[in-house]
Amino acid sequence: MQNALLYQAYGGQDFVNECRYSLLKYLQVYNLTPPVHTGIVVYTDTPNAFADFQPFLPYLSTRPLTKDRVQQWRGTINFVHRVKIEMLIDFLRTFEGNVLYCDTDTYLTAPIQPVFENIGKGVFYLHAYEGVIDKTLSPSFHKWENFLSTTPIRFNDKELQFSPSLKMYNAGVVGLRHANKAILHDVLALTDAVYAQFPKHIAEQFAFSYCMQTSGTVQTAENEVAHYWNLKEFRRLLQRFFTANAEESIPNLIKKLNAIDAMAIQAEKNAYENLPLLQRLIRQLSGKAWKIAPYEKRL
Repeated sequence: MQNALLYQAYGGQDFVNECRYSLLKYLQVYNLTPPVHTGIVVYTDTPNAFADFQPFLPYLSTRPLTKDRVQQWRGTINFVHRVKIEMLIDFLRTFEGNVLYCDTDTYLTAPIQPVFENIGKGVFYLHAYEGVIDKTLSPSFHKWENFLSTTPIRFNDKELQFSPSLKMYNAGVVGLRHANKAILHDVLALTDAVYAQFPKHIAEQFAFSYCMQTSGTVQTAENEVAHYWNLKEFRRLLQRFFTANAEESIPNLIKKLNAIDAMAIQAEKNAYENLPLLQRLIRQLSGKAWKIAPYEKRL
């Protein structure tokens, strides 16, 4: 196996459903004929949830993710996103190819082979570019700039070199090759150092962004991988979808996917949230606020 897609489906049915949806979309992209040189590995506490994919994804495997291991991987800082880094380190102890980690709330929109080819050349991948950590250009990062520009941070005998030209990337997707696995130990140490002093939920995202851009070339996977991170309501839709279609085969589930296009739904939600406050208030008072419930009628 030359390439691997890596998932973490742990901690409840919502994450399992998201991962199953992502696997269905993967098979849809490849018309039920996925590339034989790419495997899929799911770290999970519910391996049986993926058994029905095996005939269509012969290179799918699961690895046990227990409560004790998750707690260990959260570290002394008890940070949930630290688990992602530890899982990548664990996986690359035995896998010697190119890996693309994907959050469960992602799915392929195009064939992924070009991404793996670039990873094999040493390119790092993250999901999307979010801006430079310069509060004059990206006001949403003003707290980050204030912290990083005034706080000495050491990790693995290195000192963080802050510059307002540092780029922040979304880490819902993380890609690297086995030969570059040592960078993950810097990502882990930097996450620990930052979170201990500045406990923000994107500490690991910053650590990936910093270490990868200061060690090589970073490209984004947003043209190949969709990430519906701002649509937690979609979990309700997935629960209804998989419950209503519990007896359907994988090919039939794929045929039904058009009824629940996560990115199309997120675009409609975003359009509503971007309306002027008065327009949103009028819609709320008239019962026309954006809700997930109408999409359930499509199932």
